Amino acid sequence: MEVRNKEWTDEEFFKVRKEVLAQWHTGKEIEDIDECIDYQKKLPDEKRLSSRYKMLEKEEKTEIHLMIGLCTMEQMLDHMLFIEDLKPQWSLHPDTWTRSHQFERVEQAIERSKKEGRSVLNGYPLINYGAKASRKITESVSGSINFNVSDRDTRLQAEMVLGAGWTGITTHSLNDIAQHHKDCPLDEKIRYSQYNSKLAAYYSKRGAPIVCDLPGNFTGWDMPSFRVSDAILEALLTAEQGNKEISMSLDLGLNLVQDVAAYRMLRKLSREYLDKAGHSDASLYIRADGWLGDFPQDLGRANAMVSWQIVIPVLAGVHRMYLKSVDEAVSITTKEGNRMALMNARQLLVMMGNQRLPESPELKLEEEMIEKEVRATVDKVIEIGDGDVAVGMVKAIDHGVLDTQFSPWRYLKGKVLLVRDHRGGIRYLDHANIPLPKEVIEYHKEKIAEREKAEGKKADLEWVIENVTRVSQPF
Repeated sequence: MEVRNKEWTDEEFFKVRKEVLAQWHTGKEIEDIDECIDYQKKLPDEKRLSSRYKMLEKEEKTEIHLMIGLCTMEQMLDHMLFIEDLKPQWSLHPDTWTRSHQFERVEQAIERSKKEGRSVLNGYPLINYGAKASRKITESVSGSINFNVSDRDTRLQAEMVLGAGWTGITTHSLNDIAQHHKDCPLDEKIRYSQYNSKLAAYYSKRGAPIVCDLPGNFTGWDMPSFRVSDAILEALLTAEQGNKEISMSLDLGLNLVQDVAAYRMLRKLSREYLDKAGHSDASLYIRADGWLGDFPQDLGRANAMVSWQIVIPVLAGVHRMYLKSVDEAVSITTKEGNRMALMNARQLLVMMGNQRLPESPELKLEEEMIEKEVRATVDKVIEIGDGDVAVGMVKAIDHGVLDTQFSPWRYLKGKVLLVRDHRGGIRYLDHANIPLPKEVIEYHKEKIAEREKAEGKKADLEWVIENVTRVSQPF
């Protein structure tokens, strides 16, 4: 499939849209896109993600997004209304069968969930319920709703999200299939993501602004600079389709200085590359994801993880963050676990106020190294694509210019090896074909050598593997 970083025409978009809505019968409900836009335009600002982002940036306030996905509408509303008095914002996600278009199996699961009184799916089956029915969720809560559309073909998910009155969708390509798929070619996935970005732009240009959210996460054990590089590339793809409300995030590596440096470089370099590509009119927002690795099962330890997920973004000056529940390790997120996590987070926000991590030589050096790594990678991708980001990303995967570890996606080279240094920062044990400057390579070697000296052993695969369960191992 030939793919280019070029804006779709409305004619091209609507031709494909007919095929997308035909994927399941509930697509017929939203054939009238003007009706969906009119519904969105009637939403108050407090339910509009773009308005909330602008308020947070202006007033330097912080908001928490809770993440849930349950099988039935009743279960979703029971969970959300249990916490409504705390006024959270929401990030919903689909179940595995919805993501893989197994809608008949989803129908059976919904009936089973109703009979058994529990969710037998790991997400909300938005497509089976349909956009019109899902508006009940929109109208039942006071906050904004974002939906993490994910997997191979997310176009019908995106249509349903916007038809339901939810004002944020993910429009990622590479990191989505690197996490969730085995066989989907990158050019195909970019094409699907371009559809979602064009859909969001169509709404936005008609007075219903939609935020395109670009998660900067992969397997959960990746180099921060690699995640920043991909987020920038995804932003360039999204902005080219005409949507100028863009949210970007990083998941946490858990080293305070390195994570703060990464967030600061994400903001700085994303703005620079968007401006350079002619998208200076794009509104750019930064948010935080949590730790994506193994979670501790003990409640006390889980609370410590939740706390650290708040402290780092606050010290980095990030105003919106996604929060994991304290029962993340043992079950689908419960309403009690989400409420406890939110109370924990709110208390920390009161205690920390607007504190920021002070400037230091260590922070400055980490920023410099991340910036060099990101520039080298992003510039190389653009170069091998002859100025076209989409072409460059496809070639970069083939050449190993974009690469990480522990991915199920068969197109990824997977030759990168990462270890922790003596202070818990993530370093390249083997950077494979990623085009790192010589001084960056030497910096990583020096940091690894410090730990080798402290522990009296050479870095090896044991160090690579231990990071998977680093925060959940027995004391």
